[in-house]
Amino acid sequence: MSITLEDIEFLKSAEACELLTKYADLSPQEFSLKLSGKIKLPVPALATLLKCRQKAAQKLSGLPVEKMLFDTIPLEQASSTLTAQYKFNSYRGIRAVDITGGLGIDTLFLSDQFREVYHFEQSEVLSEIAKHNASIADRTNVNFVQGDSISMLNNFPDKHFDLLYVDPARRDDNRRSVDINYLKPDIFTNYEFLKSKARKLLFKLSPAFDIREAMKLFPGISKVMVVSVNDECRELLLAIVPGNIKECTISGVELRADSEPVSVSICDAERVSEIKQTDAISSGYLYESYCGISKSGLDFTAAASFNLNAAGLSDYYFYSTAFHGDFPGKVFEVFKALPYNVKKIKKELTESGVNQINVKAKGISIKPAEVTASLKMKNGGNYFLFIILVDKSYEAILAKLVNQSFL
Repeated sequence: MSITLEDIEFLKSAEACELLTKYADLSPQEFSLKLSGKIKLPVPALATLLKCRQKAAQKLSGLPVEKMLFDTIPLEQASSTLTAQYKFNSYRGIRAVDITGGLGIDTLFLSDQFREVYHFEQSEVLSEIAKHNASIADRTNVNFVQGDSISMLNNFPDKHFDLLYVDPARRDDNRRSVDINYLKPDIFTNYEFLKSKARKLLFKLSPAFDIREAMKLFPGISKVMVVSVNDECRELLLAIVPGNIKECTISGVELRADSEPVSVSICDAERVSEIKQTDAISSGYLYESYCGISKSGLDFTAAASFNLNAAGLSDYYFYSTAFHGDFPGKVFEVFKALPYNVKKIKKELTESGVNQINVKAKGISIKPAEVTASLKMKNGGNYFLFIILVDKSYEAILAKLVNQSFL
């Protein structure tokens, strides 16, 4: 369910706060069963907030989530602490505006970087939630304005903001969409207008959005960043400086809570497009870039910097007889290479004492799930089966993940 204005007042009450604190460790289902019909407060709204706070505790480290308000879909689209801190770290100034404010999560992190921040939000419910969250987080430099963001920007002079940030809604009838036609607000049609209002702009799009298409739609981008967290793509960021004529920089970035960001960056025109190929794979190591780097189209660039060769005809897996522990991605130690044959692979795995396997087969017609089913093995563990195309036949590479950070 969605939170209503009436729910917000209930959820901020002392009784609601006490109940949510007392039963914080229950699942939403257990919470509902325990309290339905026993209290006057709206149990569905309380259960929704309980579920959101449990998710927020993992996603929003460093914020007082146990006292903040959330709603399900806005929380899904909200930035995490890791991504918010990374993307705003290089921005500072007097005035910033978040024209798709939502729950106010990005606004909270912007307020650490700018003297004054504006939170624009069309939904009255989300605007009220964001006000509450800013108060709980002790942010006093945020101005909240409820209404249509494009219309509200008309009230400010050109170049009024040092940074304009937008994370457009990406849903069509509550279904996720990467179609530019479903972005709200319409940043494509209003692109020139948005550029007139700020010295710098930062757009957050779905990581599924095509980078080349984004560069065509929004000319003048100075930097494109694909951000992954724990090797899962989370955000596509477009950094824009109105009037920029310099070559666009492409970056793939991997974030982890326990380490510094790992990135590969290069001017778009300098990206490596070809590397040598290795067909004879035996002992040695396979390498796979973090997904943020791969989505950025920088697999070859990363591989070339470590003198790796493409594994067969693969564009995604790379090989070397040498171990490079600082490679920006996963590293696997090869223990067997053989022609692709399910029965022979099964025999080899059984003799090696392997009872769980992860199958990887990018860029070819073979489907990993079907191979796993044919092997009659569980998916998981630290052992991997890579299926690659070598010349005109498929090769099976058996390897073990050796990166300490992934074990």
